[in-house]
Amino acid sequence: MEAGNRFIPTSSSSLIYKNPTTSGDQLQPPRTPVVASITLREDILYLRVGSGNREISPSDNIPATTTPEPAQHRQEKLREALGMAASPKVLQYRPSTSTDTHKPGSLDLAGPLVSLTSPQRIVEVLSNDRRCSPPPAKKSVGFLMATNILQAPGLRNDYYSNLVSWSKRTYRVAVGLGAKVYWWGPDNSVRQVPLATRQMVTAVSVHAQGYLLVAVVGGTIFLVDEACNSVIDTYEHGLGTVYCFQWKSTANTFFAGDEEGNVTVFKVGNSKIVRISTLRCNQQQVCGIVLNQDETEMAVGSNNNCCMVWDIHDLMAPTMKYILPHTAAVKALAYCPWSTSLLATGAGSRDRKIRFWHTRSGTLLNEVQTDAQITGLVWSKFRKEIVATSGFANSSSPVLVSVYSYPGMIPLREVPAVPNLRILSSSTSPDATSVCVAANDYTIRVYKVWEVTHELSSESYFTASGNYGSALIELREGVSQRGATIR
Repeated sequence: MEAGNRFIPTSSSSLIYKNPTTSGDQLQPPRTPVVASITLREDILYLRVGSGNREISPSDNIPATTTPEPAQHRQEKLREALGMAASPKVLQYRPSTSTDTHKPGSLDLAGPLVSLTSPQRIVEVLSNDRRCSPPPAKKSVGFLMATNILQAPGLRNDYYSNLVSWSKRTYRVAVGLGAKVYWWGPDNSVRQVPLATRQMVTAVSVHAQGYLLVAVVGGTIFLVDEACNSVIDTYEHGLGTVYCFQWKSTANTFFAGDEEGNVTVFKVGNSKIVRISTLRCNQQQVCGIVLNQDETEMAVGSNNNCCMVWDIHDLMAPTMKYILPHTAAVKALAYCPWSTSLLATGAGSRDRKIRFWHTRSGTLLNEVQTDAQITGLVWSKFRKEIVATSGFANSSSPVLVSVYSYPGMIPLREVPAVPNLRILSSSTSPDATSVCVAANDYTIRVYKVWEVTHELSSESYFTASGNYGSALIELREGVSQRGATIR
C-alpha cells in the first residue's frame, strides 16, 4: 500500500600483522554470541572548550601558567638595571611544541571535530616517516536534502544487519522489514517478495543479473528471481545466520559472512545455490565484505575489531594477506573505484575513525577521528570524495551523512541529525550518484550526492596530492602527479 511517497507495506501489498603462511581455517576460538545494541552508546566523551563544538587542540597554545619562570624574571630585571632592551636578533631557547603524540588506539586530538574540519595525518610505514599536517582552514559546509523519505515500519534496529540493496537492473530497492522483504520502485510502487518464513531478515543483496539474496535468522538463504518475483532456491547454511553478502560482478558468485566468523563462497548455477568453499576468517561475527575493482582482493570486517585482506585469485584456496587492527567492530568498508589498492574502513562506537589503507603493502595511509559510529562508506566515481554514514554520536550537533574531500578529508556537505537517530545500512544507486540509507526511525531515505560526469580512473592525471598521500606508494602504483620538475 502506498500513500504519496510514504512506504507503508502491508501483508497484502596501529600495527599491521602480516601472516602469509597461516591459514584462516586454523582459527578456532570459542565465540560469544553477539547481542545487537540498540541503546545510545556513551562510551566516549569529548572535552570541549566553552560552548563551541570544538575539541581542545595542541595548536591552541593554551598557556599552562601566566607567572614568569624565575630565570626569565631575573633576566628581565638584569636588562632593566643595565638599560638594555631585548634584541630580536638574539636567538632564544623555547621548549619543543611538538604535538605528534599519537599512539595506536588513542584519541587523535590534533584537530577539531568532523562537523568542522579534520586533521590530515599521513602515516608512512614503508618510509618510517610520520608527518602531521595542520588542520585545513575552516569553510562553510553545505547541506544535503533527502529526495525521498519512505516510512518502513518493522525495520530492524540492528547495526549488524544489511537491509537495503539497490537493483541495477530495475532500479528498485529491496528492503527487509521484520520477516518480510519488499521491492520499492522508482514510481513509488511497492510489492512483497513471497518468502515462506517467519524468521527476521538479516541481509538482502541484489545482483546485476537479476538475482536477489535474502538471509534470515537461523541460516536460511533464499534465492529470488527479480523478474518474476519468486523464490527459485532455498539453501540451509548450517554455519550460522548470515548478516552480509557480496556479489562478484563478473560471475554468478557471491560471498556470505555469518555470525560465527565464516565467509562462504557460493555459485549460482541452473537456478541453484552451490557452495564452493568456506573460510574461517575471524573469531567473531563478520560485519562486512567488499571486493576491489579487479576482484582479486577481498576485505572482511568483523566484530573482533579487525579487517582482514585476502587474496582471492583462487577461490578454492584464498590466502590471507594482512590483518588491519581497529578498536571497535568494522562494518564500513569501501575499495576506491579509481584506485585498486586503496581501501577505506570505518569502525564502531569505541573507535569512530575512518582509516585509509594501501592493501598491497598493508600501509596505514591516514586516519581521521570523527564524532560518531561509522556504519557505511561510499566512494564517488566522479570526484575525489567519499561519503560516510553515521550511527550513534555524542556530539551536540550529530550528523547522519557527511561528504568529505579526499585526501584532505574536509567536510563539504552533510545531513544534520537529531539525537539518537542513526543510519543502520546503506546502498548506492546504479548510476553511482545517490545513496539509499536505512535509519532507526523506521525510514528509508535517498540522498542525491553527485551528478553524472566523467568517471575517474587509475590512469587519470591527478593533482599533487595523488591518491595515497605517500610518494613511495604513488611510485609503486604508477600514479601521475602534478608538481615542479626536479632538475
